Amino acid sequence: MSKKSLSFERHCPARHCSVDMDFSHFPEQDDPFLLYESDEAKVQRQNVDTLQSLKHHMERLRAELIYERRRNEDQMESFEEERRTWHEEKEKVIRYQKQLQHNYIQMYRRNRELEREMRQLSLELEARELDEFDLQGSEIRFEEITATEI
Repeated sequence: MSKKSLSFERHCPARHCSVDMDFSHFPEQDDPFLLYESDEAKVQRQNVDTLQSLKHHMERLRAELIYERRRNEDQMESFEEERRTWHEEKEKVIRYQKQLQHNYIQMYRRNRELEREMRQLSLELEARELDEFDLQGSEIRFEEITATEI
């Protein structure tokens, strides 16, 4: 059985494509009518078969292209969803950090105010203790006075 193949070249926008077709699957010896077929009829039959094969190949490539485009769109949608989610989470974290900072500043100011009050009260308490000590020292205590003989 002889192996016959045809080479068709087609110019694609992206690159130069070459498709080699193998016609060994058409055994002319199996069909006695094909032995007497003219060369022109053989070429026409082979051309039809080649065109059908090319159409099938083209349909397969179109289906693959559609699949890849859908996959690309799905990936882009997924990426955009992830970006939105990330942005929302980032905004939540920023708001939380601002709230923490605000609470810290309030706590710091309140702490300073309480320390100031404590110092003031400590000074007042010390002053009272000193005043009480001074008053106790100037009082005459009769218990301490003892009578002496003259």
